[in-house]
Amino acid sequence: MNKSFEQIKNKAEQKPKVDWFLNNPPVQPKLEIAGYIESANIDGLKIPQRYSFGDGYELSGEREIIFRTEHPDEYAGDSGVGDSYKYGPESRPDTLEELQEDLRNKNEKKIKNHYIQLDEDPESKFEQSSYSAWEYIPGVNKTVFRDDVISGKYHVFSSWTDEEAKEKNQFSSRGNYMQIENGEVIFEGGHGNSEELRLNNMRLAEFYEQINALEKFDNEHSPIMEFQESEISGETEYYFLQTHRGRNRSERDFILEDERDGYILVNQVRGKTPPEGIHVFFESYKIKIPEGVERRSSFNKDGYGHVPLRNMREIEVVLATKNLEKRTDDISISHYENNTIMKPKLVLFPEERINYGDVIDIHDEETFDSLQFQKDYLKENGVRIRPIDFSYHAHVISDGRKAFISEPDYAVHRFHDRKNELLVEVKITKDKEVSIESKPLDSF
Repeated sequence: MNKSFEQIKNKAEQKPKVDWFLNNPPVQPKLEIAGYIESANIDGLKIPQRYSFGDGYELSGEREIIFRTEHPDEYAGDSGVGDSYKYGPESRPDTLEELQEDLRNKNEKKIKNHYIQLDEDPESKFEQSSYSAWEYIPGVNKTVFRDDVISGKYHVFSSWTDEEAKEKNQFSSRGNYMQIENGEVIFEGGHGNSEELRLNNMRLAEFYEQINALEKFDNEHSPIMEFQESEISGETEYYFLQTHRGRNRSERDFILEDERDGYILVNQVRGKTPPEGIHVFFESYKIKIPEGVERRSSFNKDGYGHVPLRNMREIEVVLATKNLEKRTDDISISHYENNTIMKPKLVLFPEERINYGDVIDIHDEETFDSLQFQKDYLKENGVRIRPIDFSYHAHVISDGRKAFISEPDYAVHRFHDRKNELLVEVKITKDKEVSIESKPLDSF
């Protein structure tokens, strides 16, 4: 890491804590923040040309223009509210009005569903959405996040299109996920030239710190920034695309031992817990939950489905069932997937799948059979109940570099009694002791 980079970091760290955009949400955050960063004249960093909606439509008859979704909620954490769409001479609608209608139709369902999940008025929220017209920059898309615990560590996600594969009508999306600490690669997975990626990623980390040092941003926060690398002119050019809230910094303040009896070691983590750790439920599956019931705070990433990214920031722990190397393509190509690494409080990637079912088996005939329980409940109460979720209780402790997960001490299978609007909890211990309790539905 060069001296100038250290000076940039020090400047950001010395600046008073402030986030002007969080306190004054822009109507069009991508457009307004890009204008602010452009005014800073950061050497070597470009901003794509932006146009009025009407001019963007006219220019799309000559070259590709991307119309990017804008929403006032995006900067604070609701990234990915809607999708952006590219139009060019062969895809442009015949009139400006048809373009407006086309964009509205393409995003209406996604934006409304986003706010339905957040229990907010979908109609009014959808009407707040808009589009800004941008010059389309081909190349490698980059997402950069400064680790919120380990100083000098950056997570960089790269995605691009393999043109040869595209011409052959083959899967053409390529990705790379790289962790860099003090200029050295400490993890890498996916495609691409490692050294070239490392050098380009370090350049982006410098831009990241320069942007974060600007007066209107919060230097105590690790935002998520999107860039584009392009070689249109024959040399690598770097373009800023957007920034939004990630996580507040929380310096590493304790170091875990290398082993702990009764615990599973996880060497790939992002985020930390208090020194005493936290008690969480890891969900093995989740069925559609009753209306008005909140989602649980900790979950198994690969079986949970879509969670609005605003809520993702409140999740205690994400436990992956695939190790990091096997997930790098998905993570780097999808903005939603890489946000699930950056936004939760703690993310764990075990080397091997943690199958708590080997410890507590919900279908073990000696303990508890889910289907039989549903039949018995119907006979005793005259109502059929629906499974909601099945989760294992465990203790987790992380220092930001590694983590330990305890073997579970019990599991809970929850059912919805739809006739009486009750939550039925069946608790199973490692010793195969079973207890059943009915609770108000809102106690879930």
